[in-house]
Amino acid sequence: MRGVVWLRRDLRLQDQPALAAACADCDEVTPLFVFDDPLLRSRQFGSSCVTFMVSCLVELADTLAQRGLSL
Repeated sequence: MRGVVWLRRDLRLQDQPALAAACADCDEVTPLFVFDDPLLRSRQFGSSCVTFMVSCLVELADTLAQRGLSL
């Protein structure tokens, strides 16, 4: 069985029960993150936030790759 885990704002691997459950129950797991236009255009989400989120996503992708998953 294949599973998809939609990662939204919490990009830490710790305390990700959905990801842990998918890895336990599925043969193949695809973690997914989507930059959506409403989020990027919101006033609370400036360029420094985007830069920080991208760096977090790079770190997350590296950690997932070490575990055999790709973001």
